[in-house]
Amino acid sequence: RTFLAQSCLELGRTDEAADYVAYGSALADRFRHPYSQAMIRSIEGQLLLARERPTEAIAMLDETLALCLAKEIHTMRPLIAARLAMAWLRIGEIRRPGEILAPVLEPEVHPDVGGQPAVV
Repeated sequence: RTFLAQSCLELGRTDEAADYVAYGSALADRFRHPYSQAMIRSIEGQLLLARERPTEAIAMLDETLALCLAKEIHTMRPLIAARLAMAWLRIGEIRRPGEILAPVLEPEVHPDVGGQPAVV
């Protein structure tokens, strides 16, 4: 549902995107799958931005970034942080975006990924 919603957003079909987001979010929550929750919520944040609702996007994306940190969903952090920074910019805040982006611009070293250090 995430990719369908993303495609709809790119085509300007926000109502259809919202339907996919609602369905995908319900599935991700039902199965309590953090990665799926992070993915669909990133699109929900983008949808809120497309609908000129940056304050709601900030709340959604901030919560999603916290989920990524708590559940160690490292691959989604840069995307979520970038969308969160965009939302802050939409309300005229210019310092907060840099604070949000700084940690994700630094590579993370994970000492035990398949027995080898990994940089994400």
